[in-house]
Amino acid sequence: MTVVRRRGVLTVPLALVFFLALAVLVKLQVWSSPLHQIQGSQDAEQTIWFLTWTPFAIGQHHNPLITTYLNYPNGVNLLWNTAMPALGVLLWPFTTVWNAVLTYNVVTTAAMAVSAFFAFLAIRRYVHGDVAAAIGGLVFGFSPGMIAQDSAHANVVASAITIPLAFILLDELLIRQRMRAWLLGVLIAALGVFQFFIFTEFFATEVIVAIVVGCLLALVFRSQVRQRLPYTMRAVGVAVLVALVVLAYPLYLLLAGPGRVHGSVHDPNGFSTDLLNPFVPTGVQALAPAAATAISINFSGNGSEANGYLGIPLLVLMIVMFARFRHVALVRVATFAAAAVTVLSLGPNLHIGGHQLPVPLPWWIPGHVPLLRSIIPARLMYFTYLACALVLAYALHRLWLARHNLGLTAGMAGVVLAPLFPALPLTGLATVAVPAFFTSAASMKQLPSGTPVLAVPWPSVSAMDGMNWQAASNMRFRLLGGYFIGPASPNQNALRGIAESFSGPSPPAEAGGTQRAEFVSELQSNNVGAIIVGPNPQQAAAVAFFTNLLGRPPLEFDGVDVWKVSGSTQ
Repeated sequence: MTVVRRRGVLTVPLALVFFLALAVLVKLQVWSSPLHQIQGSQDAEQTIWFLTWTPFAIGQHHNPLITTYLNYPNGVNLLWNTAMPALGVLLWPFTTVWNAVLTYNVVTTAAMAVSAFFAFLAIRRYVHGDVAAAIGGLVFGFSPGMIAQDSAHANVVASAITIPLAFILLDELLIRQRMRAWLLGVLIAALGVFQFFIFTEFFATEVIVAIVVGCLLALVFRSQVRQRLPYTMRAVGVAVLVALVVLAYPLYLLLAGPGRVHGSVHDPNGFSTDLLNPFVPTGVQALAPAAATAISINFSGNGSEANGYLGIPLLVLMIVMFARFRHVALVRVATFAAAAVTVLSLGPNLHIGGHQLPVPLPWWIPGHVPLLRSIIPARLMYFTYLACALVLAYALHRLWLARHNLGLTAGMAGVVLAPLFPALPLTGLATVAVPAFFTSAASMKQLPSGTPVLAVPWPSVSAMDGMNWQAASNMRFRLLGGYFIGPASPNQNALRGIAESFSGPSPPAEAGGTQRAEFVSELQSNNVGAIIVGPNPQQAAAVAFFTNLLGRPPLEFDGVDVWKVSGSTQ
């Protein structure tokens, strides 16, 4: 594979500034009020809780990977969740000085810019034209997959940052082999550990894709395998050893720790790339005719997981480039890699137009392996975007060298990029509103630190209020329930049932004596120290119920009703 030497230094900072400015423009809506507005859903609010938890846990000497501040008293194993502790630590100052809402907006905005920038650096290693490399970076960092995931999964878009870095290290490991093997092994381990603490799923998929690319290179350059293998094995050996030492305890928690998940989190067939997805746009593209979205809306999973759109112009370009330049190692390997990874992203069985067919595909094997079964295959398309970006950048540079025609080169870039342009402004703008009680130090003194709290509405994926209150209070109290992955605490059915009954459109029926008795019993056995009723459709009915049950009215603060419950040991 031909390696081209690098050029001027000013291009690199200019590219970073360009990508950052573009990312802010794409996310301009949230940056009009970054302390309170997000582009996202319940998953985004859950991430805000996680970004608050990590600095709090470390500052208070709690284990940041396990928490009893959700799902009290059993707690939650955060390694099975999207906690992103690496970014919680890295962005600690933003959370401390402002709040985790801002931190979330920094993560999702910077993810686009930084992943595009690192892709630009990776592409520059093989494509001499900086503008062409920048366009390749643009395709990767602002891909339809990134835009789709931005509204829900900060952990996914943040993971894209490490993919080009992994490519650079893989290039050094298998192709260039200039660095000392032990040093490269340490760098590989460091990146792997960093990715593990962003999102373990992408830690696994980066390893899988690296193996796929390594096998492709071994097939293409069979004559060089024996010469390069010793260096590769030394570096990989150091990387595995260092990673195992650093991750020994986290891996124990993941595989055998409390609150671990038994079985799989997702059905891989539920989130697979549809065979039509590379050709048919979804609603996140500006150029998405109604006839196209009528098809793409049926793709498996949900809109955020339809990550496979490439556009017909880019697909045609990939075919033409392979036909014309397959003798060029970069084009040949990148095309093979894109095709192989795309096939893996199709999942265990073929999906066409939203219909699952009984046709087994290569992902059928990892789709039946514990732990690997929880990987969402559709997200593998992120690696396809990088491979396509490499070929596109090479094509633009070759066209420029052949014709020196700015209009022709820009025209080809425009034709390829136009179908990928996102629909702006992005959808899903939401405001994270929290009653003043939870941000007032004087008010929060009503609750001793760490008090177990029963919140109404009951915290869940459909009612994120309690977790938002808790994050805004800097984890002043523990919370029964919550939105998390893992087994729920037992002996809370009555508590949950009554708390959830006040979330409907009309007041619930009066609880019977048996239900009330079970509620009081569970209140005591779960060591609940306070009941908090916040703004909700049936707040008056909830206040009347708890006033009658406890025999006293609540303390009222800024629209929040609070009862202290005797008997708590907190």
